[in-house]
Amino acid sequence: MRRMIGFLMMVGLMVGVVGCGDDDNPVKSNQANQDLLVGTWFDEDGDGAGPEVLLADITSPVTLRSNGTFVDSDGDEGTWSLVGDQLTLTYDDPGFAAFGFTGTLNSVTDTKLTVTDEDGERDVLTRQTNQDLLVGTWLDEDGDPGTFKADGTFVDPEEDKGKWSLVGDQLTITYDDPDLAEFNGTFTITVTDTELTMTDEDGEIAVFTRQTNQDLLVGTWLDEDGVPGTFRSDGTFVDHEGDEGTWSLVGDQLTIAYNDEDYGSATVTLNSVTDTELTFTDEDGERVVFTRKN
Repeated sequence: MRRMIGFLMMVGLMVGVVGCGDDDNPVKSNQANQDLLVGTWFDEDGDGAGPEVLLADITSPVTLRSNGTFVDSDGDEGTWSLVGDQLTLTYDDPGFAAFGFTGTLNSVTDTKLTVTDEDGERDVLTRQTNQDLLVGTWLDEDGDPGTFKADGTFVDPEEDKGKWSLVGDQLTITYDDPDLAEFNGTFTITVTDTELTMTDEDGEIAVFTRQTNQDLLVGTWLDEDGVPGTFRSDGTFVDHEGDEGTWSLVGDQLTIAYNDEDYGSATVTLNSVTDTELTFTDEDGERVVFTRKN
């Protein structure tokens, strides 16, 4: 999403600060708006406040941090500052200097951010909530996955299903199967982008980590001809001939480098990775699909 800030100047989906305010929401002090702006913001459709949403229909949230830095969905970072009603965002990488942004805010609350672009078009963003953060796949201490879905359902590591709801910090889960009723319960939670902590009614604490693309990549993958290659959790790989190297994933850029320099290295764009399928586009623009070996 490194085109993010510049593109938003055209589409009007990025934030500014402290304008004249909505009639029903007088603009607060500059410091108050700074505090309220801190967080992760999505557009009206629940997609991220960034151009990749418009270009590729993917979720790409933008996070403004309390220390005056920001990060986009690709992990590219920068700084933001507020002067009067102008919010300025500047990437740390000089190569992204053209994609900085300054815009104007109409109002900001605990849940809603209203902005007007240079053409006078008004847009509304919503703050990412604990419900938003819960959605995804979480790994327990043994690495077993469980998934909370956006439709209020869940799937546990044994693939048993049920429903979940969150009120404040109280998470209630209810299994569909009456025989599993003993596992129903209400938990007190804290959740971040990377970690979920659940405390049951007896005070027992369980900690989970969010499954990432790095986690999903680990395993053995088969190409269309059934030829295998394995990504290991320690950042190394081995191909079907036993030759080894290292791999790394930064944003959607997957880099593999053989230990033997004669075999070289390559960087490809990771399009998607799931429990069963890996798709990337190579440097020549060719899309390649792999399936996970069971």
